[in-house]
Amino acid sequence: MKRFDDEIERVLNKAGVAAFGMTAVAALTLIGGTITGIYIGGDTAPMIGIWIVLGAAAMAGLLYGLAAIVNLLGMQLMETWRQGRVGESSEG
Repeated sequence: MKRFDDEIERVLNKAGVAAFGMTAVAALTLIGGTITGIYIGGDTAPMIGIWIVLGAAAMAGLLYGLAAIVNLLGMQLMETWRQGRVGESSEG
């Protein structure tokens, strides 16, 4: 059972790192897209800059949403594992 507990802990750590990484990439995407949109848009093509900023915002939102899903699945796994441990200890 100790090996299984270690495996659950390892998976949860990986899920946390993945969620953090996706959130960081979402923030960089939003910042980079905004800077690029302002730089490209400028005076010459403001509509192109606006579309780049909107595209970056949409991509950042999707990445952040996926990070939230990964985090929620990790919390669900932890809660299921905890309930299994409680049920196991009450049986014996």
